[in-house]
Amino acid sequence: MRILDDGRAEATDFLNDGSREDWAGLKTAVGRLQSPASEPILYCMEIAFPARVLGLVLILGLPVLPQALPDGPGRKELETVCGACHGAEAVLGVGRMDPDGWQQKVFQMIGPGTPEDQPTIKAIVDYLVTNLGPAGGNTESSASAGVPPAVLAIPGSKAPDYEFFKTRVQPVFAKRRAGQARCILCHTRGTAFRIAEMSPGATTWNEDQSKRNYAAALRLVVPGDPDSSRLLVHTLAPEAGGDPFHGGGRKFLSKKDPDWQVWAAWVKTGSEPKDTIHAAQVLDFETYRTKVEPVLLNPREGGGAEGGGVPCVSCHTTVITRLRLAPLNEGSKTWTEAQSRHNFEVVARLVTPGQPLKSRLLQKPLSTSEGGSPEHPGGKYWKTKDDPEYKALVEFVNSRRQ
Repeated sequence: MRILDDGRAEATDFLNDGSREDWAGLKTAVGRLQSPASEPILYCMEIAFPARVLGLVLILGLPVLPQALPDGPGRKELETVCGACHGAEAVLGVGRMDPDGWQQKVFQMIGPGTPEDQPTIKAIVDYLVTNLGPAGGNTESSASAGVPPAVLAIPGSKAPDYEFFKTRVQPVFAKRRAGQARCILCHTRGTAFRIAEMSPGATTWNEDQSKRNYAAALRLVVPGDPDSSRLLVHTLAPEAGGDPFHGGGRKFLSKKDPDWQVWAAWVKTGSEPKDTIHAAQVLDFETYRTKVEPVLLNPREGGGAEGGGVPCVSCHTTVITRLRLAPLNEGSKTWTEAQSRHNFEVVARLVTPGQPLKSRLLQKPLSTSEGGSPEHPGGKYWKTKDDPEYKALVEFVNSRRQ
């Protein structure tokens, strides 16, 4: 993938780990862009499209960001790259973050890119830091601004144990493994997962540095659920259930790797909010199948409350997220009953029964002006709570097993 002079992306190099998937929704969106780069991207999608490009494939034009963003260097790049899926509301709704926070957010959306991408990515991060950095203009990196607070990826969760992290998880970051680069060689510098550098001459991290590393790792785990935790799946081989791409290679070829098992054991020292763990035991499966699955399968066609937006299945059957749906069988337009029951269990974990406003399933795609989450990489689908799809999901949240 390289960035052209005018800020557009052209598909020139699709890295390994790609697998054939149903990309019909994305193909439709890309085809509508009418960009010179659309044809090679569509061609590559037909062959073997690695999911790492998912965050870049829709950046070929069609910016949907309105004029609410302040002018300044980097705005053009932001509109070109981010505007294909997100409105200004999504960007502004994230709030203010320090340089490390914005870098992590940008890398989460589009990946670290190649060396040729770096000027564009840096321009976007610098623009966000300048205009949406810490209040008062303090843009000091958290790497030198003291220990950041430990922020859980899932609010209300019980955090995995700090001492376990410090004594057993953290050492793996510096461990030499045959044929692999150590984590610290990349992740102490410009990556989304930022590990603190050790003090000169030290062979391990001091207490403040360990707490910074712990805070960074918490952003990438789902307490109690190793298989949904980016820290674990990003470094795991795809054949073993990992993400399609990791710039540093595959640290773990199997979940049987002793170090992977240590990481998994650490994640399991935490837990999800109590009111979501057993939601599948009280919600009604038939209501899910008739009300929720049509929403997940809606082709969208670039729609959504803010413009952009892609079908749920285009991302959530491929990218490792908490909403990891079963892929559709080849040629099928819906799921089998067995697949639906798997999806039901997954979806139920994003629901607080009887409380739509506390259910992540409804909050992520809902406009922030209506109380939705600050951002959703797939776009905002519902402008108001009167949207028929939103109401359908409310019906599911309020359902009870017969």
